[in-house]
Amino acid sequence: EKHLYLKNITNYLVNSNIVTCKQEANILLSDVLAEWHKSLPSPATCISLIHACGGIAVIAHPQLLYLCDKELKEILTQLSVLGLDGIEVIHPGHQDEDRRKLNTWARELRLIISGGSDYHGKKNRDRFPTITSDTVISYTKIEQMKARIEERKQC
Repeated sequence: EKHLYLKNITNYLVNSNIVTCKQEANILLSDVLAEWHKSLPSPATCISLIHACGGIAVIAHPQLLYLCDKELKEILTQLSVLGLDGIEVIHPGHQDEDRRKLNTWARELRLIISGGSDYHGKKNRDRFPTITSDTVISYTKIEQMKARIEERKQC
């Protein structure tokens, strides 16, 4: 699924006559993505910046990274060492099994749990969240987020 975006962009470039063929589009995209990747800040820099601004660093919808469990847990472990504060466990794209696994990992790595609807207002795609939605997190989780921020202020 993650390659679907590249396929769509490739088709757009060809269909719009920006490039002459898919091979040319792939070369262009590979150059653009390589340049973009080099310009990204490191995870450690991102986490530090979020903390410096008084926020908590949470990895969003980790199941949508399309990694196997071993790779995902390894990344979460590495990020937790760098100061990651939490994992978005509650997300419309996460199945119950995903949520159970991410909850377990959050406990093991001492990370807080976040969540939400991921509502972007797209017709026929997103559901507007309500108090009874399966994407609502408990107020206890909000309190844990506030406590994490307060702990950091005291250091």
